[in-house]
Formats: sequence, C-alpha cells, structure tokens
Amino acid sequence: MAFDGVLIHYLIKELNLQIQNKRISKVLSLNEHEYVFVVGKTKLLISINPNNPHIRLSELDFINSNTYLTPFLKKHIEGGIIVNISQYHNDRFIIINILNNDDLGYQKQYQFILELTGKNTNLIITDENNIILEAVKKTSLTDKRLIQVKANYEFLESGKVNPFTYDGDFNNNIFEGVSTLLFSEITYQNSVHKVINQPVIPTIIKTATKTLFYIFDLSYLEGERIHFDSISSMLEYYFVNTVHEVIHNNEQKRLSDFIHRELNKLKNKLNKQTVELQEAHEALGLEQTANILAANIHLVKPRQEEITCFDFYENKEITIKLNPKIKPNENINLYFNK
Repeated sequence: MAFDGVLIHYLIKELNLQIQNKRISKVLSLNEHEYVFVVGKTKLLISINPNNPHIRLSELDFINSNTYLTPFLKKHIEGGIIVNISQYHNDRFIIINILNNDDLGYQKQYQFILELTGKNTNLIITDENNIILEAVKKTSLTDKRLIQVKANYEFLESGKVNPFTYDGDFNNNIFEGVSTLLFSEITYQNSVHKVINQPVIPTIIKTATKTLFYIFDLSYLEGERIHFDSISSMLEYYFVNTVHEVIHNNEQKRLSDFIHRELNKLKNKLNKQTVELQEAHEALGLEQTANILAANIHLVKPRQEEITCFDFYENKEITIKLNPKIKPNENINLYFNK
C-alpha cells in the first residue's frame, strides 16, 4: 500500500499545523476499525481497517456508534488536548500525544499509538510510561510481542535504514517506510534524497489498470493525474471515491456469486423435487390400485398371478399383477406398502 513511512513523515507535518494544541471536543466510534476525533471545525479520521489503514483530516459527516473502546475513549481521550503528533523512526507508526485530566483533576498524558501495518494494524493506548492501558488487538504470552493491559509497550523494529538519514549505496529496498510504489520512483530517478525531499504535490494517478495515490507525482507512471492542495484532501478523495467504487464493485461481484450459488442450489433442489413428485404420482397410482384390488378381492383365487377388474377411478378395465406366493388379501397390503 502507498500509505508508507515517507507519506506519514509529511502527513504528520500537515496534521500538526492543523490540529496541534487543539482540544478533542468529541470522540466518535464508527465501528471497531474506525474512530473520529472532532477537533474544532475539522475531524481527524483514524482507520485501522487492515485493508486500508490510514489517518486523515476529513470534512465528512459521521454516524456515531458503540464499540468495545467507546467507554475508554469517552472517559480518557474526549476533552483532551492534542499536544503533538509524531512518527516512530520512519516506520508506519503514528503517536498522538494527548493531555487530559483524570477523575481527580490531575493532568495525565496518553499516547494514542497507531500501528498501520496492514493485516497487523492495531490501535494501542498507553500512559506516559509506555504502560498499555487499552488496545484493539491484544496478544498472548505465546506471541512474539505482548499486547495486554498493564504490559509495557515496545515498538516493533523493522531492521531497515531511515532514508532521510542514510547516505550510502543501495541495490534493493533497504529503506524503512518506503513502499514498492515509492522505491520504483527512487530506482527510476536513481536517487533517494532527490525523491523523498522534493516538494509535496499530493497526486492521484489513474493508470490503465488501477488508481494510485502518493504525496509526490511519480514520474515513472503513465496515466491521468489529479493534484490536490493537501495530503488529507487527496486521501479523502481516494478513500471516498476510488476505494468506495472498488468496494461497490466487489460487493456486486459477491452478490452475483451469491445469486449464482443460490440458483444452482435451487436448480438441484428442483430436480430432486421433480423426481420426488414423479414418485409421489406413482405412489398415488399404487394406492388407487390397492383400493381397486380391495374392492375386488373376493374375485381373487389362491395362486392367481393377475386379475382384470373395473377401475372406478378411470372408468375402464384394469389388469392388476398379483404375487401368487402370498395370500390374495396380502396383495392389498403389498400395494399399500409400496
């Protein structure tokens, strides 16, 4: 995904200019993956959806809901001041430092940590001593890193180098927070610092196969371009329009697949019921045969193999096969049982 460490590096600068030292008047819990801080006249949307983890300023209207974290956020985060927003190294970790008063009126600092790392994306809240107070995804003692209330929080280390401070050669992507999309541009221009230190021009690029976004205009890509005044406005456009369209198309495909599966089930069911209906008609005929035989049983002689008698259902003669090895009246039960 293009929401990498370099993008976050510049996005944080934009966010601090807009909402640093401002009060969170309200916290909205949209669902288990999305939360909104209402800050003045703007809103900070935080998404830890594994498919599209990101953070942006938004002008949209949101509907509040209740989640597992709602009571905690209302008690500890709502009403707090955003002291600053920072990034851990150049990785996809964002720390929102919030200052708020506790129940006794004493000031307390919280760290709202976003780990925007794809399927392992998480939201973790700690105190000023890095002690975990709450988290969306918790782990157990058997996992590589313990995420539990009262445990000490530790950042994951990428083992890569920070591109903003690295000044050596490279043959592959050894850089922390550099996505494949950005590294392709670095390779194309054969320069790390020239690429990552250029002026920010938030751009959506519509190629022949997909729609991409980045904070720079990636020259190696061909396609239609849309430029934006801010990173947040670009992200808003992308996630509201492009991603919504993709999700809509995926929903259509899922619906179509569901309908085809249900149709196949119903066709199979219809075939089985057609056979059952035919068998029912045959069974009804056997019942009628049994009734005709019962009405004429006095005419049947022992060891007789068949009898021709009047069919009062069809108003015609009918020949009924008999089992000569059993008694005449037992042939009636034989037809009823069938």
